Amino acid sequence: MSSIDTSLRSLGLAPCYRKGRDNIAVSFYVPCLENSETYDRAVGYFRSSIYAVGWAGLRKFLDNNGRLRVICSPNLDTDDILALTRGYQNRETEALTSSLKLDIDYLTSSMELRRPTELLATLVALERLDFRVVVISDSKSDTRNRLFHDKVGIFRDQNGDSVVFKGSMNETWNGLSSDGNLESIDVYVSWGDDRESFRVREEDSFFEALWDGFWPGTRVFELPDAVRKDLLVHARPGEIDALISAASEQLRSSLTRSCQSHDEIIPLPHQVQALESWNTGGRRGVLHHATGSGKTITALLAVQDALRRHNVVVILVPSRLLLQQWSAEIKRVLGPIEPSVLLCGDTNDDWKSPGRLGEWTRVGSRPRIVLAINQTASDPRFLGRVRFGEHVMVVADEVHRLGSQRNRNILNANWGDRLGLSATPDRAGDAEGTAAIRSVFGNDVEPIYGLADAINDNRLCRYFYRPELVQLTNAEEEEWQSISKYIAKLMGSTSSDGQWDENVKRQLIKRARIVKKASGKIDLAAKVVREEYVSGDRWLIYCEDLSQMNKIVDTLRQQCDCRVFSYHSAMKGDPTTTISMFENSGGIIVSIRCLDEGVDIPAANKALILASSQNPREFIQRRGRVLRTAPGKSFATIFDAIVVPQNLGQDSRTGAIIRAEMARSVQFGQSSENPVAIDIIRARLLAEGIDILDCQKIGLEEDDEGDGEGNEENPN
Repeated sequence: MSSIDTSLRSLGLAPCYRKGRDNIAVSFYVPCLENSETYDRAVGYFRSSIYAVGWAGLRKFLDNNGRLRVICSPNLDTDDILALTRGYQNRETEALTSSLKLDIDYLTSSMELRRPTELLATLVALERLDFRVVVISDSKSDTRNRLFHDKVGIFRDQNGDSVVFKGSMNETWNGLSSDGNLESIDVYVSWGDDRESFRVREEDSFFEALWDGFWPGTRVFELPDAVRKDLLVHARPGEIDALISAASEQLRSSLTRSCQSHDEIIPLPHQVQALESWNTGGRRGVLHHATGSGKTITALLAVQDALRRHNVVVILVPSRLLLQQWSAEIKRVLGPIEPSVLLCGDTNDDWKSPGRLGEWTRVGSRPRIVLAINQTASDPRFLGRVRFGEHVMVVADEVHRLGSQRNRNILNANWGDRLGLSATPDRAGDAEGTAAIRSVFGNDVEPIYGLADAINDNRLCRYFYRPELVQLTNAEEEEWQSISKYIAKLMGSTSSDGQWDENVKRQLIKRARIVKKASGKIDLAAKVVREEYVSGDRWLIYCEDLSQMNKIVDTLRQQCDCRVFSYHSAMKGDPTTTISMFENSGGIIVSIRCLDEGVDIPAANKALILASSQNPREFIQRRGRVLRTAPGKSFATIFDAIVVPQNLGQDSRTGAIIRAEMARSVQFGQSSENPVAIDIIRARLLAEGIDILDCQKIGLEEDDEGDGEGNEENPN
């Protein structure tokens, strides 16, 4: 019986392969690898070399005693490129090592690429794979923005036959996948006619000359020893079969997610207008857009443009939850350009490694993003390591946070392009902090996109408003009165420059918490839930602190027949699991502030606001959380605990309670489907001589720099 023919000639290869008609990986790439004993590949960047192997055919290739050679470009900034091309030997090793080690760090820190990288390292350790890097080195022209970008692959079998392919196909899963980019390759075989066999010999000679460093206008370098050492740390020679299996499965899984998530983003009209305004305004400005308007997508489209202009982007967020959310959105929206992302804050402290942050933020062509929590970014150690300049773009989510005393030093850095995001960018009662933000980020970008716009465009759902009155107890009202007297005394000795001193502000916040934590709210919550909760509902209840939250949770679990979850930054277990159970099964989430900024739970259809600050931003954000659209959700309902003193009108100081509470009620009622709900409140205000317009001007910025419960973010 004759043995199976494993030669390249036996494959019956076509002269070209095109996506849409052909599965390039299955019909060409893998069969060629399985029938070869050498494979030479010239690709783009070092990092893309992870895809230079047809993983499904690798086992048979290795059984053939296969050897691979890969030549690629390093990611270097302009100074390093000049140093290499001009032969500055003292800079060569430093430049290459720094760039390639950064690539290795990226690959090994990526969940999707860690196993394939271990396999790559193992192949190097077994001397089955060799790397070299190439840079353009043409003394007659400016090489700073020129890259080696040829794409050629050469398979050779044991009979001496060769197959060459060239074309648009990138070494990425989107390049190889039948579901990825629409690519094509041309194929040439050594046993073809004279013209075809000449092309094979030509490409073979080109690769050999390039590999040996003899191709004109180029310089070729072997991997620096330090880079090879770093790579080999991840080698596992004794587990080659398991690694092939794990790497193939992990890349296949990554491919599936990639094809599902990297859908084309089509910006909405207000997003297009905003980006145009921002660009014509010198790339400085604030997106003053409502919750649900797509601020994150708009910003990432601006980031995408910046990366294509070879800028580095720093994205600042106020919390660990938003760090996670932005990380996911970057991968979803910017996945096709494969930016490197350095996470900073919470438990992500790689930025502290010597030279890491400086390397990440230097001038260069690599798509790089630094994603940092504000508290980390405000650390002098962080700011001192960033290579600031016009090439560093900053995007500040919830930009109003940068006006606080702790975060304001971020504003002093030498940023390039600047884009702030906020539904409410100006800081309540803090003209100085607002001015500091505006001096750096500039004015609102046109158009401003408000709540009414978002509702009319079906970006947010319509809602009904239900104010519920709660009275202070005698003890609570007495405490309010006592603090009010002290505030009056302090303000009498404070200069009238329009700014409260810190002591006055602390007392105002302390007094406001009496209203937020009014004991009557516990019984009110149980009453509203008992009367209004319907099976299948998904409620959000907002509390002031952990103590109030725990009381509400215990009361609801005792008195109401529904599933009750607590949600806060210090909670045990996985917060995303809680949200998933809530969205799938319904129930009630009782939360503190960590749901305020950016955390999306679109399935929520009802909200009960038990505690809200005197800052309009907070109740606007809380309203936005429950107005997110979702399948089967036509309307939302907002129940609002409105605190009133027992003896309204008898003491001028208690009028401040009404003003603060009515500010929120008027805001909510005006945009609701039932504005008549606040008519009684309007009449009550008028009877007490309180101007509704004055209520709407009430506001006080409370800078809790933690995650909403007084817990500081880990500044590391």
